[in-house]
Amino acid sequence: MTRRGERLAALLGRVDYELGVIAASRSIYPLGSLLLPRPNDGRVSVASTHVPGLSSHVVLPTTHPGIVNNRACIEQAVTFLRSGSFAP
Repeated sequence: MTRRGERLAALLGRVDYELGVIAASRSIYPLGSLLLPRPNDGRVSVASTHVPGLSSHVVLPTTHPGIVNNRACIEQAVTFLRSGSFAP
């Protein structure tokens, strides 16, 4: 986890609920892609999306802004809401 993630965890407290994170791994931001640890989506590194207590995590080949409209992301979100975990 990154320092930023540690600060966020301290701010929000312990995760005592089902939490799933979908991370993106494609970038349309060349500079961000060079500056962030890989893999990343040009805005955040995949490593920074891990949170202590996380129930499920998945990385999909989409962009940061495209994640909300990506069919695979939507399907994974529905799967998580139904079962508490993402599909393999």
